[in-house]
Amino acid sequence: MLKELCTEGYLVSNGRGRGTTYQLNTEEKPTSSEENLTSSEEIGKRKKCRKEELFDMIMECASDWISLGDIARKIGRNPQYLKSSVINMMVREGLLLRKFPIPNHPAQKYKRAGRE
Repeated sequence: MLKELCTEGYLVSNGRGRGTTYQLNTEEKPTSSEENLTSSEEIGKRKKCRKEELFDMIMECASDWISLGDIARKIGRNPQYLKSSVINMMVREGLLLRKFPIPNHPAQKYKRAGRE
């Protein structure tokens, strides 16, 4: 549950394993789940799709800086899956930009390349 709260931007984690500590994220205001549901409908409905289709769905969401948790909610995918394979691949291929140079930054956000 703590990991999910970190992914959604409510908590910031420091450390690893048993030594991990958590603090409330005071840098940015997390969006409410009600606001997320009404502001955009889910683009992906948890069906299998080609890599290119998944990339397109993410690119559509990332017209401005957006957190991993928000991307996952909008396209209906697991944030851990997106981070471990899809997002990192898109960053390597130059399709997405990271807001912070540290990949595991607690407030990391992504934006499609070509728009600053």
